[in-house]
Amino acid sequence: MLKEYQLLDIRLSLGACDASSSKASLKNFFNFFNSFNSFSSAEGRFFEQSESEELPPKNIMKDSAFFTFHSSILIALLLAHASFCLGQEERGLSPTAKAMERAGYVNVAKAVPGIHISLMYARDDNFTGRLLYKDLREAYLHPRAAKALAKAQRELKAKRPDLSLKVYDAARPMHIQQQMWDVVKGTAQQDYVSNPRNGGGLHNYGMAVDITLCDAATGDSIPMGTLVDHLGPAAHTDAEADLVRRHVITPETLKNRKLLREVMHAAGFTVLRTEWWHFNLITRAEARRTLKPIP
Repeated sequence: MLKEYQLLDIRLSLGACDASSSKASLKNFFNFFNSFNSFSSAEGRFFEQSESEELPPKNIMKDSAFFTFHSSILIALLLAHASFCLGQEERGLSPTAKAMERAGYVNVAKAVPGIHISLMYARDDNFTGRLLYKDLREAYLHPRAAKALAKAQRELKAKRPDLSLKVYDAARPMHIQQQMWDVVKGTAQQDYVSNPRNGGGLHNYGMAVDITLCDAATGDSIPMGTLVDHLGPAAHTDAEADLVRRHVITPETLKNRKLLREVMHAAGFTVLRTEWWHFNLITRAEARRTLKPIP
């Protein structure tokens, strides 16, 4: 029994480019190409049909040459739009971001669905009091770390769909590390910053992330007891029960910190003892043995 047939509806989204439009255009092209391969030139028809249905009447799309010509135009448009958006996306990146991508680092916002990014060194309200990332607004990580972070986000969503991870810092070029070191060198805070002369820290290899939890809808951070990059005992993770007992942090804060550690540990990260927000994927020794720092 013949049912209602419709020609495949091939839609071209040729609007403004955004971070995902180039990939969407390429996906549209491959979907179209795969569908085109199912075109029956012998019958001169291009249709969408369920397995249980019979062939449609022969009067549908008899002129296969006409269809082939116009499908070629559609393919060309899709490829042109994808190419244009890829170029726009590349041109929109800062020199630092382009260097990161050329070196193989992964844009966290693209790799981890729903994650929030708020780079603290792209502002001056950090412990240095300076804007250190003058042209970098995107968070990048080594591919291994980006994959692990995506797993941590999934772990969090399984437990608390209303929350999301929020990145405050990720891969950090060594020349920025030097600026940080120059600020704290010779002060009581120098123990909190890795000396570039000693190879830097895991941020400089894209294997560490400074992170918190936030409201998934608004991006507002939830209470953790201190600001990110607070350098002092209140940010330490090895005596939190005592911090609660002395009313330095609240029981709610401790619960939030534990949830953050739980999802990050499940993905393979290890928290830094002196910074509740800092998580490493590998050891510093492994990084220095197997990886090169970001210049």
